[in-house]
Amino acid sequence: MDMNDLKWFMDTVNMGDDIVFCVGKKQYWVGTYDGGKHIISQNPDGPDTYFCDAEDLLTNFLIDGLPLGKQLDKIEITNA
Repeated sequence: MDMNDLKWFMDTVNMGDDIVFCVGKKQYWVGTYDGGKHIISQNPDGPDTYFCDAEDLLTNFLIDGLPLGKQLDKIEITNA
């Protein structure tokens, strides 16, 4: 994911639009609920998690023990 893709990803999450993406062979969904006030991520490895914005998601959403933001090169957007 290059800087343009990262900006698009963060803008899309912050606007409340849904994103489906893969990291490795696992698929994840990020969207909003409660009128777009909360970001929810459906994780195939555990419970749904909630974030306040895209930066929080990239910093605190862990995949295989690493923050999503540290795995940008592994993210493949599948619904864009």
